[in-house]
Amino acid sequence: MLLNAAGGHPDVPERAVIRRWVAPASGTLTIAGSLQHGSPNGDGVRGTSGRQPSGCVETGNGSLADWTCFNGKVDTPVSATTVEAGDTIDSSSTASPTRHRILSSGP
Repeated sequence: MLLNAAGGHPDVPERAVIRRWVAPASGTLTIAGSLQHGSPNGDGVRGTSGRQPSGCVETGNGSLADWTCFNGKVDTPVSATTVEAGDTIDSSSTASPTRHRILSSGP
């Protein structure tokens, strides 16, 4: 797995690279960025952003946005969303589940 200031790359399909931000105060948050997959090889990437209220156990239903990308770049905007102090925003990247290899079985 690779995670640095410029981005990240999961090393296996079952693993995600995650950036977490915790709101220091209540307010409105807007996110801008991009998701890139720079190769015709592989299955592409999937990016997600989600919000979890402070003090809650992860429920998995705080999705803000979801993107997929194969051999290119897509913008990843998240429109203005209200956050409270202590809310977490997770942005993750995983192997794309939507692009499938086509296999051929011989004659």
